[in-house]
Amino acid sequence: MQSRKRLALAALVAASIAWGAVFLFAALALRELTPLQVVTLRFVIGSLALLPFMLWTRERPSRADLPAFLAASLLGVPVAMLLLFTGIALAGATVSALLLGAFPVMLSFAAVVFDKEHVGWRGWGATLASTMGVALIVCRPGQAANWIGALLVLASLLCFTLWVVLSQRLMRRYSAFCVTSWVILLGTLMLLPLMLLTGGTPKLSGLLPATWLSLLALGLACTALTYQLWNWGLKEVGTHTSGVMGNLEPLTGALLGVTVLGEPTGAALWAGGALILLAAVSVSL
Repeated sequence: MQSRKRLALAALVAASIAWGAVFLFAALALRELTPLQVVTLRFVIGSLALLPFMLWTRERPSRADLPAFLAASLLGVPVAMLLLFTGIALAGATVSALLLGAFPVMLSFAAVVFDKEHVGWRGWGATLASTMGVALIVCRPGQAANWIGALLVLASLLCFTLWVVLSQRLMRRYSAFCVTSWVILLGTLMLLPLMLLTGGTPKLSGLLPATWLSLLALGLACTALTYQLWNWGLKEVGTHTSGVMGNLEPLTGALLGVTVLGEPTGAALWAGGALILLAAVSVSL
């Protein structure tokens, strides 16, 4: 049992770190493409990677559960992702990544309200420590944000929270792979007509190599693989613990912003990062 929990926590850590890299890859791809184009191409690549495995497993939603799958797909893919990527385009990769620190707090409240999870002193202490860590990073000197972009990112977090709640309920009757794969596929099918109707089909032949590499990383590593790791870990350890581990995502995004995008550092960044890591370690013991 303990070894299974450790594997689940490792899956959540890997997913959170990979999702932290989304902000870097998104910023690179958004130099040539619109948010709708980046999101659509990301999920098309992810769906194509998952499709052979879906055909092999042959697990599919029942007619009775199809509305729940459609709702999770709508919230988790076109709505949340378009809000998030538009926010990244307006506010920047580092600021958007840091704002994601609000996500574990939303998940903790969702765990109490929807799942009636019992969160002990260690769980709430970890949430408080990780939230304080994110606050230290966000409030460090010289950290400016486009407020429209910031609000869009926060709105996307609310959609992601509802997506987690719906996915967790579906995983009581289906495997994590089935729920994840069908949500991604259905969400992609919702994005395609939206891009065609808006006339936003990109000219793929003219894209820079860095853009293609970013799209492949977003579609394969940060979607097809990472969503599977996250939902399996979520199913094993619950919403609250997943939320705390998810604070590694803004930490990763901030570190990439510093090392790759040249954002300024400082004592607040490292102190906040230490609090987030300590919180993640405390729930894994």
